[in-house]
Amino acid sequence: MSSSRRSAASAAEAASPYYRYWGKAGAAGEGPASVHLLPYHCLDVAAAGQALLEINPRLAEYLARLTGLDVAGLRRWAPFFLALHDIGKFADAFQNLRPDLRTRLLGRAGSR
Repeated sequence: MSSSRRSAASAAEAASPYYRYWGKAGAAGEGPASVHLLPYHCLDVAAAGQALLEINPRLAEYLARLTGLDVAGLRRWAPFFLALHDIGKFADAFQNLRPDLRTRLLGRAGSR
């Protein structure tokens, strides 16, 4: 990633509070590199699901039958719902599972 693009991404993260939540993390003490921010985790899952539907037509057809959608509709809607799969991780109850990350990312300790 170019430095100007990295700067733009950093500016967006600083301006948007939802970039202050963790979605996946290594064990405590593994350092900041082991944290995957929640918005990126949700987008990664959506992209992976979309790719699976594109490369596996039988899976897309099967899921379309289960949902009552046509394949095109499934391919449009599935990434949206996959992106929402961990929306509950924005909750204090989840963020408090790692108080060290909550304090570092949100700048405050959590409530119990």
